[in-house]
Amino acid sequence: MNNRAVAVNAASVDVLIRISIESTQPLAGTAAVKGNDPLRFDGWLELLRVISELVAAAPSGGEDADGR
Repeated sequence: MNNRAVAVNAASVDVLIRISIESTQPLAGTAAVKGNDPLRFDGWLELLRVISELVAAAPSGGEDADGR
């Protein structure tokens, strides 16, 4: 068993993601961050993809969520 720890040097960034569920069977809706157009998702995997995209597009550690 190999127990290696990986050090990650990353800044902490707060991201508020608003998710709007239009239906639960099947799951469908939109997700967005303030100031951006909502991204549509259909299904749980699409929801995870959209959340991942929104987090990846978040401002770097030098800015806050409002771009300051």
